[in-house]
Amino acid sequence: KPLIRVDGPHAAPAQTYSVYRDVMLVGSGIGLTPSAAILSAVTRYKWKKGFQPETLRFYWVVRHSEIDSFDWFIELLDDV
Repeated sequence: KPLIRVDGPHAAPAQTYSVYRDVMLVGSGIGLTPSAAILSAVTRYKWKKGFQPETLRFYWVVRHSEIDSFDWFIELLDDV
C-alpha cells in the first residue's frame, strides 16, 4: 500500500476532495481562491454534519512580500 498518493492536476480542484478521509490542501497564487472555498465549505458545513474529509491539512505557499495582498484570506482563516 503506498504511503502517499499524489493525484492531479485537475480542472476542478474542489470536485473530489470530499471522497477522501484525509486531505492535504496546498494553495498558492490563483489557486488560493478554490482553497478558500474548500476551507469554508469544510469548516462551516461539512464537519458540522459529519461529512468527509475527517482530517484536512492546509498549506499556504506565498512570498513574504505578497502577504499584504491576501488580507481577505487572512481574515477568512481567522474566521474558521
